[in-house]
Amino acid sequence: MDDEARQAVHRSVGGQAPSVREVHDVYKREADAWLEPGISRREATQRVIRQMSLKQAESHSESVAVFTIEHSTLHSQLHVHFEDGAYVRYELHATNGEPTD
Repeated sequence: MDDEARQAVHRSVGGQAPSVREVHDVYKREADAWLEPGISRREATQRVIRQMSLKQAESHSESVAVFTIEHSTLHSQLHVHFEDGAYVRYELHATNGEPTD
């Protein structure tokens, strides 16, 4: 099914289909599935390590945990952001070091 047809099917059932790029972005899909706003830093870190199989890089920040992505040509790191010890958002960083959409 091409992207246009898939979008139409999703709209007809009341949803918005993700773009083709989002569908194939495994790290974005996994981070969206496992990281829920408000979970503790410990829980978020454990989920990334266990469920996404990423290794935590050494970080000296209480507000950001950095994980290394080794098997991607698109992303090199996942940055998980916290406020008051609770997860708030993540950023995927491209192999050039810049955040990706």
